[in-house]
Amino acid sequence: AWRTAYDALSLPVDASITKHRREWRAALGLPPLVPTGPGVHGRLRVVGPQLHDDRGPVRWKQVTGFRSFEYFASGQDVDAYLDWIIGVGGNGIRFFLNWRQVELEYLRIADADSKLHAYAQHLSAKGLRGECVAICDRLVPDEVTFLNRIADIAQHHDNLTMECWNEPYDGNAIIDPNS
Repeated sequence: AWRTAYDALSLPVDASITKHRREWRAALGLPPLVPTGPGVHGRLRVVGPQLHDDRGPVRWKQVTGFRSFEYFASGQDVDAYLDWIIGVGGNGIRFFLNWRQVELEYLRIADADSKLHAYAQHLSAKGLRGECVAICDRLVPDEVTFLNRIADIAQHHDNLTMECWNEPYDGNAIIDPNS
C-alpha cells in the first residue's frame, strides 16, 4: 500500500511523510486532519503584567507569517502553515499588510477589507489569533486614515489585534508614533 501511495503522489520514496501529510491522507482515502488551536475565548486585554482572555491568563505564542495575509487574499492555501503553527503549540500568527521588500500593498489588493475580515474568521475557526501589522514601510499615503480603517476591521474580531507600525523607531512611521 505504501508503494502505491508513493506512486499515486508521484513522490520519491524518501519523501517526508510529515511534509506531505495532506497528500498521504488523500491517497490513502483517509479524511483530512483538521487541527485546532487552543481557541479564542474573547478579546485579549492586559491585566497587570499578563495578557488575559475571558478564561484568564494567556501565554502569547505566536509565529511569524509576514506574507500569510497576502497569500490568503490571493487565494493560496495557507492551512498547511496554520496547521503547523498549531502543531508546534502556537496560538497566533503575526502578519504584515504592507511590505515594500515584497511589493505587498494592502491598498492594491482587490476587496482587501473583506479579505482581512475573512482571514480573521479563518484564523478564528482554526483557534488562532492574528496580530496584524498595518504599516511596515511608508507605502500608505494617509497613515492616520489607514490605521483607523484597519482598527475598525480589528474591532469586529476578538482574535485580531493590530500593531500600527513595524519598527517605527526605524523611520517606518510618517507621523510621530508617540502622539
